Amino acid sequence: MISKKSLSLLIASALSIGFVGCGGGGSSAPAGSSLAFPSNAVSATPTLDNGKKVKDAVSTNNTTGNPFLNGIAQTSSVNIGLLNSEISQRILEKTKDLNLQTYALNEVVDETNNCSGGGTIHYNGNGNDTNGGTITYTFDSCVESNVKLNGSIYASMSNNDGNGNFKDLSIKYTTDFTVVSGNFSSTIAKDSYENINVTQYSSYGSLEKFKASISLIATTGTQKYGVKDAVYYYLTNDGQMSMYQTQGKVYIDNLASFVNYDTSYDMSQTPFVFNGSGLASGEAHYNMANSGKVKIVAQSGVVKTYVDANNDGTYELHE
Repeated sequence: MISKKSLSLLIASALSIGFVGCGGGGSSAPAGSSLAFPSNAVSATPTLDNGKKVKDAVSTNNTTGNPFLNGIAQTSSVNIGLLNSEISQRILEKTKDLNLQTYALNEVVDETNNCSGGGTIHYNGNGNDTNGGTITYTFDSCVESNVKLNGSIYASMSNNDGNGNFKDLSIKYTTDFTVVSGNFSSTIAKDSYENINVTQYSSYGSLEKFKASISLIATTGTQKYGVKDAVYYYLTNDGQMSMYQTQGKVYIDNLASFVNYDTSYDMSQTPFVFNGSGLASGEAHYNMANSGKVKIVAQSGVVKTYVDANNDGTYELHE
């Protein structure tokens, strides 16, 4: 059967991926996925206002407390990269409660556990430590550390590295998935999906380096955000997370417009770096309509937007 360690780490890796990725390879939809982006969406006009919307989607900052959900809850926008990281922490916590060692080889896992703050999580699936397998997590008003989760996620894992860790994982949200903390609420749309490849585990079995291909839509307040065919790379160590993007669209304006990641810019040299105080540093570039460009720059915990409206190399619009 899939070991508790393997399963928890892979589910965590899948849900830690968010909106921020040398390498190509887009996301491929899992069987049955029907995630739909508006066919009439257009390339975003190169204005400072639109540039700020991109900043909100990819780099919402936090200067106090937890660099993940607690910081997002203080804003009216959302960095879905951080949102998914927060969800992954909750998934990981609950997966540790599931003792898969008690199941026989290929026996169906079918059990419900209570969450510490109320509600439940149900596990259903099967597999083994050699070949991998599948499992569905269903959260029913599951509350952990004042965060409430509702919805279901399906995961498929394979490619054992020989140490009980699986390197390849695909997940799909099989229902709308909602996370609530205080006055903050965000919902990831049904059929959003992610493909994960883990390139390095640390010596104690935790994810250290991994690649994610993702297409996802989320709603926060009255706004919808999205990423399509995006590729990201992550490095986590010593309580710090670095992430950079290499391709994909980022949708703003309730999915009415989008920007494309500027593949001519190597973000691996300037990844977004998150520490205990939030987004500390990093730079990302995106292409807008009419050959315009927007760059998002984080320096000493301050994030600013710069727009080159006519692609002349001068970012004449800025905060």
